[in-house]
Order: sequence, then C-alpha cells, then structure tokens
Amino acid sequence: MKVVFFSSVLNHHQIPFCNAMHGVLSNDFTFVATMDMEQQRKELGYVEDDGYPYLLKMHTSEEAYQRAYDLSQDADVMIAGVFPLEFLYDRMKKNKLTFRYSERYFREGKMCLLSPRAIYRIYKTDTRYRNKNLYMLCASGFAAQDMKFIKAYPHKMYKWGYFPQFKHHAMDELVSRKENPIPKLLWVGRFIPCKRAEDAIDLAERLKKAGYGVELDMIGSGALGGQLKSKVMLSGLDDVVHFKGSMKPKEVRQHMERANIYLFTSDAGEGWGAVLNEAMNSGCAVVVSDAIGSVPFLIKDNENGLIYESGDIDSLYTKVTTLLDDKEKQIQLGTRAYRTIADRWNAQAAADRFLTVSEQLLQGEKHYYPNGPMSKAD
Repeated sequence: MKVVFFSSVLNHHQIPFCNAMHGVLSNDFTFVATMDMEQQRKELGYVEDDGYPYLLKMHTSEEAYQRAYDLSQDADVMIAGVFPLEFLYDRMKKNKLTFRYSERYFREGKMCLLSPRAIYRIYKTDTRYRNKNLYMLCASGFAAQDMKFIKAYPHKMYKWGYFPQFKHHAMDELVSRKENPIPKLLWVGRFIPCKRAEDAIDLAERLKKAGYGVELDMIGSGALGGQLKSKVMLSGLDDVVHFKGSMKPKEVRQHMERANIYLFTSDAGEGWGAVLNEAMNSGCAVVVSDAIGSVPFLIKDNENGLIYESGDIDSLYTKVTTLLDDKEKQIQLGTRAYRTIADRWNAQAAADRFLTVSEQLLQGEKHYYPNGPMSKAD
C-alpha cells in the first residue's frame, strides 16, 4: 500500500505519526510539506528536519512539485491536510481513496456562510465529493458537527487528531517527580487572545486570596506578554506566578513531568491543542476548557481529567480546588490520563489503525474502531 500525506510543514507533532507510518510502509510512505515553516514556529522550537527519508518539500523546486503531484495521483491512499486543490480534483476523477484532514471549520461561528465565496470554497473541497471515495479525519471534537451542518461526509467521518511523541514512564517514578513542597500548576502556550492566559492568572489570584499555597508556571511568549506580566505585578502575584519564557518541546515536557495540575484555558480558537496530549502523557491532572478541539476526544470528565465551561472562572476555580483538596484524586486522574495516551491516543496506535481501516476501505468494506483514533466521529 502506498500512502502520501500532505500538510503545511513537518513539525514535532506530526513526526511521530510519520515515523510510525514509515516503520510499516518504508519507502511506500511520503510526507509532503507544502510550504515553509513560519519563523514564529521556529522560535518556539519547532524543527523541520531534512533528514527524514519520507519528507518531500514540494515548494522547493518544479521537480519536487511534479513529484508531489504524481504521488497525489498514484498513491493508494492520500491524507490531505494543506495541499493544492487541483491535486484533489484530479484524484477524485479517479475516485481514489482519500482522507481530508481538518480541525473545526467554524471556530468563529457560521456567519461566514453568508459569503458566497465561503460557500463555493466548501462546495469545491467537501460537499462536491460527498458520494466519492472521500472521507474525513476529524482533528477536533467539533469537526463532525461542522461537517454535518454543511451536509458533507455522510457516515464517513473518523476521530483523529495530533499525536506528539509518546514517552514511556513508570507511574510510581512519575508520581514521585511531582512531590512538590507547594502544589505546582502549569500553563503552556502563546500569549494570544484565544489561549485565555489571563484566566490562569485570575485563578491564581483567587487561590491566593482563599489561602491556597500554589505556584503557577507560565511557559510561552506572545503579543499579550507585557499585559499579562503587568496584571501579575499589579495583583501582587509575583510570588505565585512565574513567567518562564519560550522553551523547546523537550524542556516543556520536563516541566510537565514535575507539574501536579495542568491548566488548558483556550477558547474555541484552539483547533486541537497537542499540549493536552503531552500533559496527559506526563501524568498531570488536567483541568481543561470545554471549547478546546481535543477535549471531547481525549477527556471524560471526572475520569481522566476535569472539564470546565470556557471562560467561567468560578467553574475553573471549583475544579482546581477539588484537586488541591484531594491529592489522591490528583494522582488518580493523572494516572488515567497517562493510560489514555499510552493505550490509544499515540502515534503507533493511530498508524496501525489508519492502515487497517484503509486496507478494508480499499477492499470495499467500512470499519470503525470502538473508541480512540479511527472510531466513528459524531
């Protein structure tokens, strides 16, 4: 089976899945990067390494572009994230097995559908081929409802996502790393509006006023950094909130492995949020906003994490204090979070399941797993 995967760039969230695919298919797997990596991503530690044998940078030459086109037409299976639309048009003429790969469409609401241009774009990429051999990999818990709204991919949607590097841990050793004299809360992300970093600071202020001794580490940078630091200073939270700056992914993981509670405060602007996979893999008790794309797939409330209503500081405070008051619950939720990633939501499981489903579809049979990647997205 030959598989080609088109996306914008090869970053550290895509590499583990690609490595797993290459491990099974060898030279029959190719990842096609369709554009240069943004400088901002490079500054955050994202690396696109030319050394991967399966990587083709389509945008570097006419020859590379032609090779990418040929792969899009010849491969048995194509995963289409970011790609030239003409590649899809020509492939659909042959009705060859193809998976679109997308987060949610309507992060800012459905008002965009008032635009004829938006309607035509959706028709070209989605509804036009609803009866073709075209399926959707939903990289968001909200993608399926968006697709149903535009009447695309009927009974042809699978749960998917991002699969960062999985690290094996002995849980007793991981728990011991989290024996902090003061409970450690962690927040990671860019300081931009959709990440709602200010909610974590508001939480820290309420916890301090209520007499809880905690430390909140905030890793990241961005346009709102100065404003957030001023907020901390004016609120007298310098002894509680610590800005750590940007870090490479490996360093972020080290902080996660020492943190007791991970806060994920983003709103609907967060398409997936791979930091949640990483925090769960690090055994953190996670407290997450219900608007984040990965949450409906990865988290069951009060089983392997706690979910609060996006933007509701009262709800966030209640969930976090529940964990601060019950250390055993912290450990229990962190352990179950780790097992969720170890058992199902990792790159090797995703690759194995994807290949199994693809093989069956190529044989004219439809198959869904009962849960996790490649289960039915509804």
